Amino acid sequence: MPQVIVRKLPDGVIEGLKARAVAAGHSLEQELRLILIAAGDPPLARLRDLAAAMRARLAGERPVDSLSLLVPGRHG
Repeated sequence: MPQVIVRKLPDGVIEGLKARAVAAGHSLEQELRLILIAAGDPPLARLRDLAAAMRARLAGERPVDSLSLLVPGRHG
């Protein structure tokens, strides 16, 4: 797997990334990897992942007839 070296980052950036990693429960390396993977993912693939996550989250939920919310007296 290829490696990348990034030089001359300001100290404040590194400290901010370390804090972000700690808040997420990750190592700095893991946090940087996640940031770079997200930045390099094609948008369509990211949208598919979000849609799959949403479908999984809503699995088993009863659909709502949204028209019944807009039209008084309509029961779906």
